[in-house]
Amino acid sequence: MDWIQSRIKPDGWTASEKTTFHKSATFMDYLHGDVMDEEAWFACRYEYARESKDVWDAAKLRDDAQTERNLNCEQAFWSVHYEFADWIQSTYWLTDFFLCESFPRKDWNALTDAERKKILFLHETRKVPPLKLQILHYLHYPKEEFPEFNELAAQTKPVVKNVLPGEPQEPVKVTEAMVKKSGSVYDCLFMVDFSESAKPLSQRFVEWLKLPKINALRETHRKPISKTGKPFRAKNIVQWHTSTHWCLFEVDLSANKTELAKHFKNWLASPENKKRLKRHCLNKRGKTGEWNDRLKDLAAWRLYRENVNSYDKANEFANRNRKKFKTWPEIYAACKKVNGKWPYKPNDPRPFRDAKLIKGKSSTAANGANLFFYDYDYRHAKVEVIKFLSDWIPSEFKRPFPELMKAWEKLDKISSRKRQ
Repeated sequence: MDWIQSRIKPDGWTASEKTTFHKSATFMDYLHGDVMDEEAWFACRYEYARESKDVWDAAKLRDDAQTERNLNCEQAFWSVHYEFADWIQSTYWLTDFFLCESFPRKDWNALTDAERKKILFLHETRKVPPLKLQILHYLHYPKEEFPEFNELAAQTKPVVKNVLPGEPQEPVKVTEAMVKKSGSVYDCLFMVDFSESAKPLSQRFVEWLKLPKINALRETHRKPISKTGKPFRAKNIVQWHTSTHWCLFEVDLSANKTELAKHFKNWLASPENKKRLKRHCLNKRGKTGEWNDRLKDLAAWRLYRENVNSYDKANEFANRNRKKFKTWPEIYAACKKVNGKWPYKPNDPRPFRDAKLIKGKSSTAANGANLFFYDYDYRHAKVEVIKFLSDWIPSEFKRPFPELMKAWEKLDKISSRKRQ
């Protein structure tokens, strides 16, 4: 009973009880929007996951197992994985974070290049990445739902060698869930995230068809072996976690790419998938700006709550630690000329991301604007953060009441008019 009670999140608990976010060396990066576009999607999830008590509890279990059993981070994680909350076990991007020993203690931007590369090992960071095939063993897929891959999984089971903490771990060979059924027809188990809209998902399927390994297979099946049946058929779909689903397709690689892409698009347009897209399609993966906006909101809320909920103290800290322009190319990339002249020069303070100006309350230059001007602005940032957390971690964070949301929207309109 005591163990169960220890896993319940206390009222008013925040991750600031585990670490002081605003004193980290990279904290100001988020207020200025300094996160690489291709990493913003992962950085946003990484930072928001650090707000979860379940995540901090799971990290302690992992670290304790590593110390007590003299294991490396990966082995320690898998040895106690079954003790984590269900939502952690079934969230693929969280699994990757836990394989990084510095998570959740360090900021995303504070990770070394090697640590970030390890997290992004199984992920494409291009604007339109290929649709992702399920990885056997690396993640726990329901074998009873997809028996087509059980034999392949048994034959290619990876071996994680035990190395001492601090020593490099040998790369683990992974196997994608793709098996030949007959002739040119393959069973392929894709991971489809319906939080993306139909167009990006269709583009990602086309990018998968362009992959070198798929092109190589297509070359071996240049001449169709059989004309019977459709070149693309959905066999099974199983929800994994919230918007992410496992989708089993039969794909005939001898078919024309355009024809395959058309069939995939028609599959997305089915009534069942239209409902999934409508339910889950909240953000487009390619809109990196939105992820940086959410990171700024989160950083602002952390700064506010760690400065005794005083927006004066929060603004004072933000202004005192505001980053500066270092070089002219940095200025060229950040702004445009005003009346034929560059508004900044090296060593000038930088504006915060999406700096807002209020007449009579700031200088005319954006780099003179406060992070926020009203106590309301900080509290509004918190509401935006809670909305995101309630979508990603509904077991811990509840969405604000509709009445409260309407009140915030009304105040938001008033605040917007004041900024004009």
